Amino acid sequence: MDWKGGWQTGGSSGPAITPGDPEKSLLTKAVRYLDPDLQMPPKGARLPDAIVTDLVHWVKRGGPDPRTTRPTPGALAGKASRKDHWAFQ
Repeated sequence: MDWKGGWQTGGSSGPAITPGDPEKSLLTKAVRYLDPDLQMPPKGARLPDAIVTDLVHWVKRGGPDPRTTRPTPGALAGKASRKDHWAFQ
């Protein structure tokens, strides 16, 4: 989710979102906790309803994202490791 090409390609389950269709998007399914095997964040409190609603609206709008290149490894300097962040689990 850190750049457009990443969420468009996705991982082994496919793209993270289906632009324009939140009902088919893995991201909205995960943050809504609709599938016990696919939940973000996976442990702890769910995201606030307002944030989930914002994500759903973003997907409905087609997932506009100006980030067209993969961020450099140093872009996360001083932050938690990507491998440890819930969004990358």
